[in-house]
Formats: sequence, C-alpha cells, structure tokens
Amino acid sequence: SVQRKPLKQRDYDVDTDSRLGKTHVVTPLTPLSQQARYYCDVYECI
Repeated sequence: SVQRKPLKQRDYDVDTDSRLGKTHVVTPLTPLSQQARYYCDVYECI
C-alpha cells in the first residue's frame, strides 16, 4: 500500500464566490484537478 503524509490544514482562504453561477464542462480528458469532485493538490489524487 502507498504511504502518504497526513493532510495539512489550509493556510489560505478558499474563494468560492468567484465561481458562483458559472458552468464548467467536465469530460474524461479534463485534468483530475478540474473535475467535479474533491481533489487534493498536495497529493494530486481524488
């Protein structure tokens, strides 16, 4: 099994207002970081 470091607390604010009311098309070729699900940019995994 893969061993990963524990998750770290964010040290920045998440800007959710800038995407409010916008549409984002997701296809199988869309990078994982832009797909509609939780994505961890520290570990680059879903």
